[in-house]
Amino acid sequence: MPRTLKLTLITILVFIALSVASLGIAAAYYKDSFYPGVRVAGVQVGGMSEQAGKQLIQERVAAYASHPVVVTIPDITKERSEATGQYPDLEVQGTAGELGLQLSDQAAIDAGWAVGHSTNLLTWVKEAIPTFFNGKNVPLAYTVELAKSDEFINAKVLPNLAPPVAATLAVEEDKVVITDARVGQVVDMQALTSQLAAAIPGALDGDTATYLRAPTSEQVSEVTRTQVQPLATQLDNLGNLRLTLTADGVTVVPTRKDLLAWFTVVQDDAGALALSTNDSAITNFLTAKAGKTVDVNKSLAAVVSALEAAEANTDREVAKVPASRIATLTLKPKTEVTAGSYTLGRYEGKYVEVNIKEQKLYRINGGVLEKVYRISSGKWETPTPIGTFRIGGKHLRPLSRTYNLYMPYWQNLLGTADNGEELPLGSYGFHELPERPNGIKEGQRSLGYRASHGCVRLGIGDAAELYNWTTTGMPVVIH
Repeated sequence: MPRTLKLTLITILVFIALSVASLGIAAAYYKDSFYPGVRVAGVQVGGMSEQAGKQLIQERVAAYASHPVVVTIPDITKERSEATGQYPDLEVQGTAGELGLQLSDQAAIDAGWAVGHSTNLLTWVKEAIPTFFNGKNVPLAYTVELAKSDEFINAKVLPNLAPPVAATLAVEEDKVVITDARVGQVVDMQALTSQLAAAIPGALDGDTATYLRAPTSEQVSEVTRTQVQPLATQLDNLGNLRLTLTADGVTVVPTRKDLLAWFTVVQDDAGALALSTNDSAITNFLTAKAGKTVDVNKSLAAVVSALEAAEANTDREVAKVPASRIATLTLKPKTEVTAGSYTLGRYEGKYVEVNIKEQKLYRINGGVLEKVYRISSGKWETPTPIGTFRIGGKHLRPLSRTYNLYMPYWQNLLGTADNGEELPLGSYGFHELPERPNGIKEGQRSLGYRASHGCVRLGIGDAAELYNWTTTGMPVVIH
């Protein structure tokens, strides 16, 4: 063998021996720490103990979760820019965590720790040698929880939109006034959720905030002044009813202003507009004027029945007083509530009971019944769950994707029904009569009957009152 070749082979063998020895020394030296060159989610952890490296990585994960995400919305309540013709932007602040970013840090830590710690020689050589010279970055696995994205949209984006406003009737003192429809915004929920999910990885790439523009469009309500005008005429006529309410020697005469406040505009499933009674306004009137002597809830039903009869006989087109006026209506005297309708003292503090058979909701504080509301529970084919639950999240006006309806004063019900069914998040709750995107309510005439998709609906005003009275975690009994 030539001398030169022999020297070359010896040199190679010495190099290999020294390299193996060095790597062996490195393996022994780093047996209780991350191997040199290892990075997890971009964090250099080589040479650190497992605990120290884990803590550093978890700090990075927390930073990713708090990465700022800003959703911009054109603010159509402001003037357009003369230069660009665009509305100024309204910014909705959030974080990647709020938008649903879920990071699997432990799996990445385990994968980083495994480099250089394998007991299999071939595996060790395959992983350790390239890492020693070139380094290795173990990325974090992540998912996007779309339910949290939806919650962010409902809680922070939708309340900042200016919804389209239908032409409506307003009562100013004893006058009926029509308010014209106003342009509003609608957001493409599916597209926005997709944008949020796609933008989440940006939280892993840099320190600057991630900006998204909400996919909104302008929308004009189809409910116009022309459609509302006949209802205005009808309401003006109803304000001229001569109504006297009596009970046990007590006489109550509502004014024209009172009568006008007892009606509201609703829209049925076919889109037709009509006047309907406002239970909350009537209840408040009866409570204030005759609450000590009459059964407000039974009297409410009697007054509503009489008003609906008067409404049916009122001309919607011609400004004249209806031929059949209500002269006198006898209210129901106060009586004891039927046993079994609700239970006082079930809990020490505030709680709510819903009686499906009666279609009533009882607002109770310890041993005191504070108020009774007429409700609309689930239809026979989509029943309201029976059992003891608690109030979860509350939102002022979330959107139901399933039915494309807003649910004002939403209160989520959580817990396990008597049949063992666990109520999914966002599936059942209390809310005001659902509202179409054009701003018109539906279902007012169904109060007192099973008509919902499973939620408990309350009338206009009642839902807001209950929303402001309840607290998160409060018991709710449905029977």
